[in-house]
Amino acid sequence: MRAELTHTLNEFGNFMVLRIGAKRGLIRKTKDFKQEELDTWPSVYVLINNDPDVQAMAVEEDAEAFYRTSTVVHILSTNLNERLKDYRLQLEIKPMFERNEFWNIVRNYQRRIIETRFFMVAPNLAQISKGLELDLREIKNRTNSVKTNMDLQAPSGESLTLSEDDSFIRSLVTYASEGGGTIHLKIKNIKKMIKTEDSIRSSEVDEIYFTGENVPQQLIEQLGAQLRKILE
Repeated sequence: MRAELTHTLNEFGNFMVLRIGAKRGLIRKTKDFKQEELDTWPSVYVLINNDPDVQAMAVEEDAEAFYRTSTVVHILSTNLNERLKDYRLQLEIKPMFERNEFWNIVRNYQRRIIETRFFMVAPNLAQISKGLELDLREIKNRTNSVKTNMDLQAPSGESLTLSEDDSFIRSLVTYASEGGGTIHLKIKNIKKMIKTEDSIRSSEVDEIYFTGENVPQQLIEQLGAQLRKILE
């Protein structure tokens, strides 16, 4: 059964602050040793930089509201795409990850990587696609595709050679890490594929103090440079 949702939205220039709450049941013990069920609405903030040259989003992590941040992303993309389809548009939200994490995996499993899958979306931002040594826009224009997948497989009994010095592979990894797609790695003797979406870029905030009613504005102001670092 789907949880009932509620939300608010505030805009501050290019920034938008969305708050999404989900109805959850809370069991409370009463003074006369009985139980009663109460409604509670835990929520998370979603911070969006809607600058045409940025288009990035940060989702607050709070398991009381949503067990995974990917659930929030799914809710947003599903509802927005339902409205966008009338305009023949489609929204793709991909996680950003630290590309150094990918190269650390490559170094840790040298001579054991037998398959690498790149799942890439058609470029919409010149900022992240300018260094990509694969013309996804041309592929899109020729075929009307919005997704391009590349599957690299090593010969039987051998492994892939993935090098950070290889400008083509490096460009694919950089593009994916900036929100252009995801990468899956199959390692010899490991059943589960390693996925870049399992290491989403994150940032911790020590303390934020809110007063009065205008919490979204205070959120933007107090995060300041840290928020811009996440969303730029």
